[in-house]
Amino acid sequence: MTFMCYNQNITTRCEADAFAPCCLFYARMVDIQTIKNLKVIKITKGSFNLKVISRKSVLMLVGIFISSLGVCLSLKSKLGATPIGVCPAVFSQPLKISTGKAMGLLLAIFLLIQIVLLKNEFAPIQLFQLLLTGIYGFSVDIVTKILSLFPDELLWQRFTYCTMGIVILAFGVFIMLKTDFIMLPQDAVVNVICKKYNWEYGKIKIISDSILTVIAAVGSLILYNKLVHVGIGTIYQRYLSEK
Repeated sequence: MTFMCYNQNITTRCEADAFAPCCLFYARMVDIQTIKNLKVIKITKGSFNLKVISRKSVLMLVGIFISSLGVCLSLKSKLGATPIGVCPAVFSQPLKISTGKAMGLLLAIFLLIQIVLLKNEFAPIQLFQLLLTGIYGFSVDIVTKILSLFPDELLWQRFTYCTMGIVILAFGVFIMLKTDFIMLPQDAVVNVICKKYNWEYGKIKIISDSILTVIAAVGSLILYNKLVHVGIGTIYQRYLSEK
């Protein structure tokens, strides 16, 4: 039996979204590498290693939980959410759903964009991104409830949460990249665009983050007449992305 999946070619640069703080925080500790190209490979029955897949799956789940913790910390700081978390945070209240469900909805949209762009080239195994999306959204809701037990009134507490969010999110993304496994939709869609149009990954990721930030800013101004969840933390993440 033959399966189709995406294999990430690894290069020695780390650019984009949560990848950017990863560069700054971990580059001196390990040889951080990130995905630039995406190509289809065949996994035959003989090469299918259940033990390897199981290990990758566990690491992916760990990375998802840590990444969601970073997102939730940035939200709790009230100084500005990360680019991937800012839209769900802004639109969850008007939609009367949790931030985690809004996150899942956003990631599902990214998956649909991949399907539209790839059409017949879309590998069915990539539908597992939908499972990861559900897990990610659920994790965001659980972590949000846990963090609600901690105080956030003082400014130093907010700065602490913001800084921890950036670092922890970077570490979560680092773990997910190291698994060399199924990617989350927000990263996979950028890879698809880069592969299809032969564009540079880092630049497209920065554009993607900027679009999400602008949508969140405009949406918050329309819905709340002020900037909500878009602040210094968001700007700082964008600054790191450009570096």
